[in-house]
Amino acid sequence: MKTRMALALLPLFLSVSPLALAQENDPPSPPVHFVPAEAWRGEDGTVCNFSEYSERFLSCVVVQYYDVGGRTRGDLLSQLDKSGPKESHAVTMTQVEWGEDKDGNCMIAISSTIHLPRHSDEDAMPPELKKYWVTTLAALEEHERQHHRFAVWEAWREFRNNCQTVEGLADRIDALNVQYDLETKNGELEGARFQ
Repeated sequence: MKTRMALALLPLFLSVSPLALAQENDPPSPPVHFVPAEAWRGEDGTVCNFSEYSERFLSCVVVQYYDVGGRTRGDLLSQLDKSGPKESHAVTMTQVEWGEDKDGNCMIAISSTIHLPRHSDEDAMPPELKKYWVTTLAALEEHERQHHRFAVWEAWREFRNNCQTVEGLADRIDALNVQYDLETKNGELEGARFQ
């Protein structure tokens, strides 16, 4: 989550006219009144939200899937362990980018890619296993989206501080996410782990 490429997303700020194609309710308002305003949806499924207070703050999320199968819990867990991210069945990778506009004002973009499992034939699963799959997957997705929210909240605070300490932003976001995983046992306490 420490990828830092200053100015890499700035052409997006300047060249893309956000379309009101989708309104993402996620993330909820972090401290200091960040509220998503207009949304832009990319062909790859990326959803980007500008703040209603400033078009110099951008939050983007894309969900990518890896396929698994299995009609028993053991088969499912084996597939998740084999095909999923190491040490977890899902992961969120966040990129922090910043720069200045032509007037020297701070610009920040937070872009997260969430990797989640997708069952190749959910309808063929026995009812009990399907219920377990659907419930756990929903909790897992919520857990991963929370990682993105932490990035948005911390970046918004930095933005409101006019990027005075932006060099340490990625490290602060990493620390929040590590603490979150420790407190939730990587989502286990939220029902977000396949076991």
